[in-house]
Amino acid sequence: MGFPPRPKAGIPSEEEGWGEKIQFAGRAVAEDRTAVVLDRPDRRRFALAYVRGDRLRGALVVNAPRVLATLRRLVAAGASLDDAFAAVQI
Repeated sequence: MGFPPRPKAGIPSEEEGWGEKIQFAGRAVAEDRTAVVLDRPDRRRFALAYVRGDRLRGALVVNAPRVLATLRRLVAAGASLDDAFAAVQI
């Protein structure tokens, strides 16, 4: 995801996650298009939007709970990818 690797031994538990908080909202399928709507490797933050047709269907975020809240509202409202870009303001 563009973050510098932080090597650790073993597999993390669900709570540890190697220090990263990964969250998902909405319902996405493999056929959905994806677009990076936030990319901040300096702050270890990342957000990916899932789009079907012209509507936002889901969002995956790493270390960005406020962005997830915003994208979750947009998914529920049937917003477009352009709306997601505008709301997140890369």
